[in-house]
Amino acid sequence: MNTGYNKSLAIVIDTIDYGESDRIITFYTPGDGKLKGVAKGARRSRRRFVNSLDPFSLGEIIFFYKEGRDLVRIDDSKPRYHFGGIKGDIGRLPYGSYMLEFVREMTRERQANGRIFNLLLRFLRMLEDGEQPDKVIVCFNMRLFAALGYLPSLGKCVLCSGIPDREMYSFSSRDGGIICGSCGEKRPGGCISISGGTVKFLMASSRMELDKIGRLVPSPSILEEGNRVLRDFLRYQLGKELRTVRFIDEIGGLTPP
Repeated sequence: MNTGYNKSLAIVIDTIDYGESDRIITFYTPGDGKLKGVAKGARRSRRRFVNSLDPFSLGEIIFFYKEGRDLVRIDDSKPRYHFGGIKGDIGRLPYGSYMLEFVREMTRERQANGRIFNLLLRFLRMLEDGEQPDKVIVCFNMRLFAALGYLPSLGKCVLCSGIPDREMYSFSSRDGGIICGSCGEKRPGGCISISGGTVKFLMASSRMELDKIGRLVPSPSILEEGNRVLRDFLRYQLGKELRTVRFIDEIGGLTPP
């Protein structure tokens, strides 16, 4: 990021009212990663930032950066897309909000990762286009964990490198993947049972080309297991649970572990 004026495509992932008329905007860019900026007068202006700095907004943001300052100054924003199909659907809004919160909480400021930007954009489009929300979230989690370097190990026991029984596995968030029966005895508590079918689905969702994810047709039990495991894994990585998980629970989505 250059000192002075910058222009970038961005997805707004969070907004906070600041003072009487300003807003703090958190947005994710392909070239500079996650940034926070102040939009002066954003709460009062009806023309300058209209409909362009709300969560889910995809647009071109012009901002001023000065070295040593925590916040950039957002001077203009031109909207391109608003994901109205997510924002206007109570059945999909919690899942889209989960994606934004995941990126906000799991990424550091000013660390460029164009892959994360592209994944967030692609999965928001999948969600809006009608893909099954629980499936979208499993695949989103796996792809984002991979992009961030946190992908859980699913091919062999993370403790002894042995191949667990193909029907049932145990998953340990603390150890970062599946563990075999023998090693599981050394890890009393803290492990989650997971079927071979769920492991295969998780592995496929992390590897399959994005435009082919629609071909995956997991059973309800596999989706429930997959989401339960990844929810626990994310909680372990963050040291807390995302607020939007409770939002999803309220509409009957992800099942708590």
